Amino acid sequence: MFKNKFMSGQSQKFWGVGLLLLTTMIFSGCGVSKTTDQYQPNTGAIWQAKNAATAVVGDNLPTDNSAWSLYSNEKYGLSMRYPTSWQKTTSASDDFLSVRVSNMACSQQCPPEFTGLELRVGVKKNTIGDFLPWIEKQIAANNESGVLPGGKVSGVSIGGRNGIKVEKSDWVGANPGPGYYIGLDKNYYVYILTGKNNLTARASSAIQAILASVRLGANSLPRYAIKVPGQTATDAVLSEPELRYVNNDFGFRFYYYSKCKPRDYTEEVPLQVELELGMCADNYNDRIMGVRLVTADVLTAVNNMLIGRNVGWVRKGGIILDRTAMTATVAASGDNAAERWVFLDDYGKTYIFYLLNDKPPYSEMLDSLVNSFEFVE
Repeated sequence: MFKNKFMSGQSQKFWGVGLLLLTTMIFSGCGVSKTTDQYQPNTGAIWQAKNAATAVVGDNLPTDNSAWSLYSNEKYGLSMRYPTSWQKTTSASDDFLSVRVSNMACSQQCPPEFTGLELRVGVKKNTIGDFLPWIEKQIAANNESGVLPGGKVSGVSIGGRNGIKVEKSDWVGANPGPGYYIGLDKNYYVYILTGKNNLTARASSAIQAILASVRLGANSLPRYAIKVPGQTATDAVLSEPELRYVNNDFGFRFYYYSKCKPRDYTEEVPLQVELELGMCADNYNDRIMGVRLVTADVLTAVNNMLIGRNVGWVRKGGIILDRTAMTATVAASGDNAAERWVFLDDYGKTYIFYLLNDKPPYSEMLDSLVNSFEFVE
């Protein structure tokens, strides 16, 4: 049984949402927690100033960003800024790093001026494949059960990475504010929860300023094979230890599975392609997955690759590593399987991650590759 060590010393117990068990446990790997011991705020003790910009005496909210401190942790790939006058506590376990900042110390029932935020960095994933849809399903299950985190779900970008914003986190001790889920890589993610009794615009601005300062880079956490209940034979390859591909010429790296070793086929493609890596086959024509670098901006690359094809949908406005990204699918036709293409802007050049057979286990492999991709000097 895992007890939450980071919620003001309270011994709060959580349910693992992936299992939907009506117990008071959280199982290792389940990061989306549920709690029925929800804080029910006394609305009379919440600051709701008529003029939301008016300072509340003793609220210790910043008036600008000039006196902010920097916190960074290289192991977890985290850096962030917070008001120097605020309280900061950190704690690390085998489960994740917790960084909590708030405008005043608070153990249980926080005062009406309270505003706080906690980052849990390095929470282990409990899913193989696309992380964000999995989170959305867990939140939907929470909503059906009437527990937190829950509420409306929307997309968000924090620290240069796509994520999910949920209307209410499971903060205990104050009025729950929004929660945020951001994938770090194949193995880990970040859960950010907020809580505030101070409902003025200045309190919300302070939280947003801290969130805007968060940067999530490469981490040195141990890699592990994800194993989930009911794993099928087609998933077995995904439990193998991953290998790292490093390209020093272009300055990037990513993880891959031994079944899909990258091979350089640049000499076999048109001149405008600077790099062509074919994967999951011993020759180029049989490749199932690949990485391509072209001299073109994202929109031009998308048009060149997909013109005249039966495109199912295009997701615009994505963010990968602080850079613009787009994703597109191509419908299956005849002997051709369904495809998926991810385009990442690199300032006049575009990295293209493609999958020519968008079904398991290759679909999960592409997710893993994109999630682990990072630029290096």
